Amino acid sequence: MTLRLIRVSLLLAPLLLSAAPSPAAEFTVMYYNLCNYFGESDAGQKPKKESSKKSIAAMITQSAPDVLLLAEMGGAKTLDEFKEMLAGAGCGFKYSNMVQGEDDARHLAILSKSEPAEFN
Repeated sequence: MTLRLIRVSLLLAPLLLSAAPSPAAEFTVMYYNLCNYFGESDAGQKPKKESSKKSIAAMITQSAPDVLLLAEMGGAKTLDEFKEMLAGAGCGFKYSNMVQGEDDARHLAILSKSEPAEFN
């Protein structure tokens, strides 16, 4: 799995967030390649093991990013379940969007704690 945590200065904040914090504030962006994160609703795919799900949730919760970028996420229902799992672990994201990845099973997703200016 690939894990990257990036501190982003306020200069980039307006590109991601519509409600920019005070000039001295920072926010964190985390990128995570989930390596085939599928759920029961992803037909024909092997669901991610519960132990792996707990490990992923722990890493994300410990890092506490403001924006989370995900690669190799299953379908929309799996993303909703993933968000619920993170919220249960104390790391909730209010906003999200998903786009098609390289194939029909894997998607790219972005989750944000603050309302973004726009999702494309």
